[in-house]
Amino acid sequence: MLITLNYAYNQEQLKRAFRFNVFPTPRAKFFMLFFSCIIFGVGALVWCLPPPKSANPLILEVLKYIMSATCLFWLLVLMAVFLDYYYYPVYAFKKSPYYQGNFTINLIPEGLAYKQQVAQQDDKHEADGFVNWKTFTKKAENNEFIVLYVGSKRSFIPKQAFANDTDLQEFRLFLMAQQNIKSKKFNGKEIWKKS
Repeated sequence: MLITLNYAYNQEQLKRAFRFNVFPTPRAKFFMLFFSCIIFGVGALVWCLPPPKSANPLILEVLKYIMSATCLFWLLVLMAVFLDYYYYPVYAFKKSPYYQGNFTINLIPEGLAYKQQVAQQDDKHEADGFVNWKTFTKKAENNEFIVLYVGSKRSFIPKQAFANDTDLQEFRLFLMAQQNIKSKKFNGKEIWKKS
């Protein structure tokens, strides 16, 4: 296998890539909304409903604080999701050196060789490197990207960068044959197209 890809990210494309990472399936958004309604609904009931007369006041007070802590924690989770969904893609496109410039990627049997050329106003520089396939731990895919993970770091490879469907299919089959690169899962379902 020797496949060469040339691409550059645009802001909208990078937004879609990051958003796919936050909500890999439509069910992910549903679960986020569902659990938000349950947690905040129970929290509101605990604080707003009058306590039953036969209930132990100490247990009710502890329950109120536990639900308050749960609601606060969930609010922080929602804020992190909000930042990762809306703010971070824009920030990454404008400020992060990992998503700027033109990329040339060579997919070879030993690994992924890359070259990044960044040409900003007064600063022109290149970065190149090599990542062995054994380094990657997970893979995910949607209609627009193949995402490769090294721990929590991710590399988005646009499918439109492939010269033709044959190269794309060859790369997909190659990734499926790699035993160390597992498919990312959401709710027990692989986020990788089998066809």
